[in-house]
Amino acid sequence: MDGRSTSPTASDITSVNSESPHCNGCREDSDAAWRCLRVAEGMAKSLTTCSVDAWFRQYAPRSLTRWSDSDIDGILRTLEETDMLKMEGSHISTISKAVAQHIKTTKGLSPTTRIEYTPHECSVPDVPSYAWFPNVRSTLIESQTIDQRQRQAGSVQPAAYESMAPESGQPQVPQAVALEKARRDDDKYKRGEEQKTTMNLSDVAAVGEVKRGEGQSDRRDNELKICGGATELLYNDPCRRFVNGFTIERRRMRLWRFERTHVCVSKEFSFHRAPRSFLRFLLYLLFSSPRDLGFDPNVRRYFERVPEETDPSSGAGSDRHEIAYRYQVGNRYFLTQGPPISDQAAYWVVSQATRVWRVREMHFPDPSNEYEYTLGEPMALKDAYLLEDTVLDSGIKEQIMASLRDAGADDKDAARYFMEYEIDEVALLPNENETGLEDDLTSDMQTNKPASYTPKVETPDIEVAPASSLRDSQRTSTSHKDASHPDPSDSTEATQWTDRSATQETLPRRYRRKHVRTIFKHVCQSMYELSDWDTFVQCMRHLIK
Repeated sequence: MDGRSTSPTASDITSVNSESPHCNGCREDSDAAWRCLRVAEGMAKSLTTCSVDAWFRQYAPRSLTRWSDSDIDGILRTLEETDMLKMEGSHISTISKAVAQHIKTTKGLSPTTRIEYTPHECSVPDVPSYAWFPNVRSTLIESQTIDQRQRQAGSVQPAAYESMAPESGQPQVPQAVALEKARRDDDKYKRGEEQKTTMNLSDVAAVGEVKRGEGQSDRRDNELKICGGATELLYNDPCRRFVNGFTIERRRMRLWRFERTHVCVSKEFSFHRAPRSFLRFLLYLLFSSPRDLGFDPNVRRYFERVPEETDPSSGAGSDRHEIAYRYQVGNRYFLTQGPPISDQAAYWVVSQATRVWRVREMHFPDPSNEYEYTLGEPMALKDAYLLEDTVLDSGIKEQIMASLRDAGADDKDAARYFMEYEIDEVALLPNENETGLEDDLTSDMQTNKPASYTPKVETPDIEVAPASSLRDSQRTSTSHKDASHPDPSDSTEATQWTDRSATQETLPRRYRRKHVRTIFKHVCQSMYELSDWDTFVQCMRHLIK
């Protein structure tokens, strides 16, 4: 397998210890490298490991039951006929195409994703993001985005989750987008031709980092990049519950899972000596449903049509489209309005990942047409991952009111100081047999053990002035920047955490998180956004009371 890397030469190094992303020495990518260190620091206490077999049992159980040993044997015979697994020039994207074709020929199944070698393309994000060029991307063949500009109406139930196709029956082709600072290779740069990308970050299902070498610096560089990439994916997309990934150093492979309670990396294995595990992982990425690949069946990405003002001179009107998200809470649907009230906390992978939105309930005159709808009054939605034994907000309010009544206080007067809940519940997912519903919980990690990153290779420090700001995006939180958001200006603490020994620490108390969605009847404003002291003082009086 050819893990062709685009690592910089010595003269191109622009960050500490050569831990830079695939770059041409640009400031933007240098800043991303520092950010990866801070991200890794945030994950260090929650980094775990398990065997390859345990990884499949824990994170891809349906793949174990779906593909038999004879299926794997058939793929192995096909690959052995061309020596594809033994050839140094066979990249994982080439092998995955052969695997997909074999299954399509023998079983008549079409893949859900395609695995591509794309180290020179940057996917288009919805949130502020640093330049990020993973070696390998697994992307959905059919986008999960509900796009009125490219699809025909009247074909799908609003509650349906499976990908939809237009009347032609062909998968939706993602819209081509020219990058503001497009990635260029040397030849095209000389000819002045900008590259374009058709990859939307919201359609990326998994990422991989590949190196031709297998040294200590190669392993560490892959680890930091895969952690940084998974972080960007989860922060970018509210439709994502978890992210899968993999790292390869020459012929040594490790499988990764990023969830809101922990990160797990499997023990390494040689895909030449243990090809069955390698092929089973490819089958998992290629043929699993979007839900099994981490997409939330209760959240869909919309391109919402927003009417512009009518031109007074001509009387003609125009429309624009904004990205919005449709949340299903119970049997009701809510569409986000504008940027989130707050989503900075969602940046950290292992966290509550709280997002708060202005929403309006969607009413569908025709249940079979999810493009035509009316909207109700403004409300607020909070989406968060709480510890499994946490009492819901509405339950806490009920306990407070009960205590007030027991004490003889006026609970009706007190109620006006609290938010009113329309819905407050744990998100439900179809169970394994698709016959019922089960609570949306993160994976059980009882079999996992503490792990640590590969220590850095000591080299002389190189001073770098980090970049200061992110580029504009299509979705920017209205909340003030969280002080805990990763600051790429200091990697000292991050380096200390990423170099810690797993034997010196134990995992935090083992727990799982439940996915909770809350609908509030009123839309609030952050106190940090208040512009007058009178309102602020009044809010503080009510808060104290």
